[in-house]
Amino acid sequence: MACPGPSHNVAQQLSGSAAAAWNVTLGLWFVSDYEEHVLTTVTIVIVGIFFLGMGALALIAPAELARPFRITIDSPESRSEIRAVYGGFGVAIAIVLGLAAFDVVGIRSGAVITVAAALTGMAAGRLISRLIDSATAFYPIWLYFCVETVAAGLLFNAT
Repeated sequence: MACPGPSHNVAQQLSGSAAAAWNVTLGLWFVSDYEEHVLTTVTIVIVGIFFLGMGALALIAPAELARPFRITIDSPESRSEIRAVYGGFGVAIAIVLGLAAFDVVGIRSGAVITVAAALTGMAAGRLISRLIDSATAFYPIWLYFCVETVAAGLLFNAT
């Protein structure tokens, strides 16, 4: 019984794309170029939605965003910092990923690699902090580490 799809072997089919991660998740072995493009676009959009959510929360309720990290947000300066670094940055990255998802003006690869590198840097910062500081509970530090690592991997594979 032949598998539907192009006549490439599995390794060729699964290498180098976000579709590879989806293929493993969905149990798919072969996808068309169109299906691969759609899965890659969906991956970029999902990561963008996470950034949009983080950014919106930081802009609307900066203390709520910082609370799990035990950061006290009790002054206009501290609220401004959270709104700028997490809010403005998060919304800007969401917009860039939205444009990249549909390859507006050919920015897809560059934008996706840049955001993946930023997420990798965030996760690396958490690892460095763990080496310097004492151990922490899984939430929030390691949950965010996992989200950042998975999102970075998906985006790197989306290029």
